[in-house]
Amino acid sequence: MGSTLLVDFGHEVKVPLRCARLQEVAVQSEENAPMRRFEILAGLPPYGAPALAFPSSGAGRHREGLVVRFNPGSVESWVGNFQRGATTYNTVLAHPDGRQVVVIAGGEGYVIDPETRSETPCLMSPTINLAISMPEFNQVVLGTDLEFGVIRADGTGWKSARLSWDGIRNVSISATTLTGEARSPDDSWYPFTLDLLTGESVGGSYPAILRNSYDQFLSSH
Repeated sequence: MGSTLLVDFGHEVKVPLRCARLQEVAVQSEENAPMRRFEILAGLPPYGAPALAFPSSGAGRHREGLVVRFNPGSVESWVGNFQRGATTYNTVLAHPDGRQVVVIAGGEGYVIDPETRSETPCLMSPTINLAISMPEFNQVVLGTDLEFGVIRADGTGWKSARLSWDGIRNVSISATTLTGEARSPDDSWYPFTLDLLTGESVGGSYPAILRNSYDQFLSSH
């Protein structure tokens, strides 16, 4: 029995693992049974109170997105309609603080408090295609084709440097180290390692000299 998790982006594989557990769609999530704190619905319910639209700015509120029902227990159940991002990846995971919920709707990330029905901004771009719960370290790891980020129980987190021009493959996790390969413009692949506790990385295909410019661009948009 090893302690390594192997992941292909867009396809999730569970293997024996103590410190990291891959979460699939909420229909298969442990949080759906037996208490069903949250669940992905097939679409907007035809009856009952209208679904609450997310993002809270109201963008896209008249389109059906990823529809999730929340059953907080302490308050009345309600339904959220989450606008999708730029991928086909959908999942719902328990936040490591035990209260909030992390929703990924087509790559767009949302951190939701089911009791107050409020939203906390997710710092990742709307291209998330990987979400891994690491309960032993009280954090959730999110990944895109460019970079990774972490949400911690205390509300803090980190976002890694950009690792790839466009594409990451052969991702695996052993203890607190994530390894993978990053794509370059000539279709070559370069290995990288990422410390999941600090966000520090080594390797990848994206030049270090360009990373500061990329980070400045993101911070200005």
